[in-house]
Amino acid sequence: MLAQRPSPPHPEARGTRGTNGKPIHPTHLVAKKAAKSRAEARSAGIHEVAALDSITEGLTPSDDDIAPVLFENLGLALLNQGRSEDAVQAFRRAIEGDVATRAQAGRFLVRLLFQLGHTTEAQRLLARWEALHGPHPDRAT
Repeated sequence: MLAQRPSPPHPEARGTRGTNGKPIHPTHLVAKKAAKSRAEARSAGIHEVAALDSITEGLTPSDDDIAPVLFENLGLALLNQGRSEDAVQAFRRAIEGDVATRAQAGRFLVRLLFQLGHTTEAQRLLARWEALHGPHPDRAT
């Protein structure tokens, strides 16, 4: 059996020192990089929401075939930004009253309606969604 060699230090950790002159542990570098990535993702999400918002505002009746997809994507982007109420409005536009048209938008809409306390509407949509798609993934077993 071959002896295992210790893994080399994280490439970014070589020669990296903190403000106190001590070497920075690789896990701190990974955490710092992850925080930076999350900040960049939030920034990108804000731009995505703005772009989708702008596109959906300019829709005309001739765009009815693509509107549900755009509103569904807007709803997902808003949800990722923590804007649940706005996401609900976008998901409502995506399904246009019929959860058969956009299963994913309907699934998220049901979840958000329950979370926001709109129980009556959520139960109505949940029953319709489950009749079409089977048990909702969030339903307790």
